[in-house]
Amino acid sequence: MKKKHSHDEWNEFESRFDDNGHWIKVPKGPESFAQESEGMNLISNCLEKLPSQQRSAFTLKEVQELSGHEISEIMGVSVNNLGVLSFRAKANLRECLEKANA
Repeated sequence: MKKKHSHDEWNEFESRFDDNGHWIKVPKGPESFAQESEGMNLISNCLEKLPSQQRSAFTLKEVQELSGHEISEIMGVSVNNLGVLSFRAKANLRECLEKANA
């Protein structure tokens, strides 16, 4: 028996195309998706190698988008120290990523 699709499912499907039947946003191909997954794994591996304070500072600021004041309260460090931790985290991440891509 053929499954009937709901009106909402059809509208969601149709919303992916313009009036001429072309993709509004072309879906990613498997190659692109694989490259992004590899990149995310690489970043994750590099984050794991950071000292815990640097990893926390980076994650709270760049991933969770908390303010410097919020992060300094959570971590129990001064805003100036947080700046140093963030700078070092970014420098260490950059170095790790460059080594992995060499």
